[in-house]
Amino acid sequence: ISDDNLMLLKRTGIPIVLVDFTSLYAPCDCILTHNKQGGYMMTNYVIRKGYKKIGFFGDLNYSLSFEDRYMGYRQSLINNHIVNDNELIQYMNKYSFTEGIENYVLNNDIQGIMNILKSKKLPEVLICANDSNAFIVILALTQLGIRVPEDIGVVGFDDTPLCIKSIPQITTIQVQKELMGQVAVSKLIDLIHRKESVTMTQLLSVKIIERDSLR
Repeated sequence: ISDDNLMLLKRTGIPIVLVDFTSLYAPCDCILTHNKQGGYMMTNYVIRKGYKKIGFFGDLNYSLSFEDRYMGYRQSLINNHIVNDNELIQYMNKYSFTEGIENYVLNNDIQGIMNILKSKKLPEVLICANDSNAFIVILALTQLGIRVPEDIGVVGFDDTPLCIKSIPQITTIQVQKELMGQVAVSKLIDLIHRKESVTMTQLLSVKIIERDSLR
């Protein structure tokens, strides 16, 4: 939802709770997945698996959640001494894909993703911004004759049904969708009855679901 539309809604006086979305421009009550935590946890996980050349795959211009997941990934790299602050930009440019991606994903354009992947030397593992990205990356890598996880690891985020459909099945971050809905409705009822309350952003924690897309 655009900030302009959100402001129009707020001016009606109708209680509003945003789910899995937030606005930096128009403060509202929000129920969010702890995306930065998820990006950090997954990066820690692949580091413990022995991966050193770790890339991020996801269009940072597409959503704030992608950007938060990317920031968690970056922070984990620094805290685990994979890179230091001075090396970070060079490391990202070398191993990550963060622009001009999402249209190819939304249109299921495997050839477009193949071209993106061929544009630089691949890392040992790609941490994808969500499961849709991970799913199409695995398809594109397979078309290129690159094996997952033997030649490169791929992980996702969200734990959608795509993870099970994929060959191999995708290691991912599970978000608490049902709890998110419950908390949002509870907050909305509270707003209806109390009218005045402090605007809050609530973050729900995540967990790693291990499958077959890593060595």
